Amino acid sequence: ARNLSRPLESLTETVKCIDKGEYQIHTLSLERKDELGTLSKAVNRMSQGLQERDKVRNLLGKVVSPEIATELLTKDIKLGGERKLATILFSDVREFTSLCEQSDPEDILLVLNRYFSSMTHSIDNHKGVVDKYIGDAMMALFNIPIELENAPEQAVKASQEMIISLDALNAELALEKIPKIQMGIGINTAEVIAGNMGSLHRSNYSVIGDGVNLAARLESLTKYFGVSIIVSEMTMKGCNDIEFNELAKVQVKGKKESIRIFEPLLTSDLSIENKQVFNQFQEARKCFNQRKWSQSRKIFQRLLEQDPRLENIKRHLTYQLYIDNIDFLSLQDLDKNWVGELVFEHK
Repeated sequence: ARNLSRPLESLTETVKCIDKGEYQIHTLSLERKDELGTLSKAVNRMSQGLQERDKVRNLLGKVVSPEIATELLTKDIKLGGERKLATILFSDVREFTSLCEQSDPEDILLVLNRYFSSMTHSIDNHKGVVDKYIGDAMMALFNIPIELENAPEQAVKASQEMIISLDALNAELALEKIPKIQMGIGINTAEVIAGNMGSLHRSNYSVIGDGVNLAARLESLTKYFGVSIIVSEMTMKGCNDIEFNELAKVQVKGKKESIRIFEPLLTSDLSIENKQVFNQFQEARKCFNQRKWSQSRKIFQRLLEQDPRLENIKRHLTYQLYIDNIDFLSLQDLDKNWVGELVFEHK
């Protein structure tokens, strides 16, 4: 009886440890040639296999998000994808080349890691998934591979938290005499192809499609409008608890039709004084769309001189952009189908 009960007790204790994920605590050493000996060897192999799987999961989780790591480990890795509705967020550091020229590469890498850690935390807080880091840029996904009921709103709230987190990080960097980091964010909601892409020997889980490209274009436009975040109309329509300021109709590179772009407003933007500014801005845009050049220019010029927020935000770029367009378009013989869009030939 003892010859059977003692090895069974050891097997039971080892399996309990494995069940808790404690693979290295116990290793069976039953030197027997019967069924119990065969079972102990099988348990040891299982424990070793599970230990190696967790090492792969942990390593993969440092290369991609834990959600994508789980997606890759639980499914057969096949090239190809499926259509899904997703919200894509692109962020990019402004004037990164100049920042690199002022510091050693090692210091830049340390700052970038701090920056990405802070930004990723904001993405995680709103159930997003970081798809990849691209130099100083970052791409995040909402509703892929984890489904969300309110993906557009979660993405926009994540972007707003990223701006607040960046302000806190810049305050820390200022104490260390490190140059301030500036960032632009573009967000779009669209149907994309999600899946594994690459070669038979090496693949990457990601998304592709025109909607992904548009998110990247919107991020680039932030530098010309002097705002931190720009979202598409599709994303704006998916947000119920966020107020927006419509910036313009634009025709971006690769798009034949103009699109409407919006800036999500922070709580600090919603003072009575600021709301009056937004109302004047929309009145100026209305005149611009109706080709009332003189009236529109007058309002934009007044905003350029009086907007109380210009001390902290480069929003004057938006007003100057419209003024420059008025000066140019007022001398053109515009097509009757012109609907008030600003055309951008750059990315």
